[in-house]
Amino acid sequence: MSKRIAVIDLGSNSARVMLMEAHGCNHYRLLDEIQEPVRISENMGDERIIKPSAINRVLVALKSFKRFCDVNDVCDVNDVSIILGIATAALRTAKNRAQVLSVIKEETGISLRVLSGEEEARYEYLGVVNTMNFEDALIVDIGGASTEIILCKERKMIRCISLPFGAVNITEKFLPKKRAFKIHDKKAF
Repeated sequence: MSKRIAVIDLGSNSARVMLMEAHGCNHYRLLDEIQEPVRISENMGDERIIKPSAINRVLVALKSFKRFCDVNDVCDVNDVSIILGIATAALRTAKNRAQVLSVIKEETGISLRVLSGEEEARYEYLGVVNTMNFEDALIVDIGGASTEIILCKERKMIRCISLPFGAVNITEKFLPKKRAFKIHDKKAF
């Protein structure tokens, strides 16, 4: 018997929903997916507060994902909706995490589990080890608010670390708000 489940990944830069068809315990087939740029970590700054504008972007995306799940009959054989929601670094480090999670649940009906840095790295490892052929590797995943580094030997995860910097928070910290680019040598292009 198969069932349809949805996995929602609320990252620091984007949110994604993946519609999967599950057959037993070990076989899944991707049916469809949607990704939206939400930039939940935008302007969090050193105070680590998720701003209302970012929360609004997340709510719009998650409400759309919920409608997508409803239209695609996301449920198990007993007609119980199965939406697995996870969140990563932005919510992991946010001082207003509980408030944001509560608003998301109230407005969308979606519960999100915030992953630890180690859990995030482990899921990244599982994604790579199950899709790529390698023996030894150093996996680096740069997200919006964190970077995970995973050392693999003989296809096994040996060590991992989650660092609190990513594309969004580093850009905001080190690049000027308004960037003016001047072309000095047109022949360079």
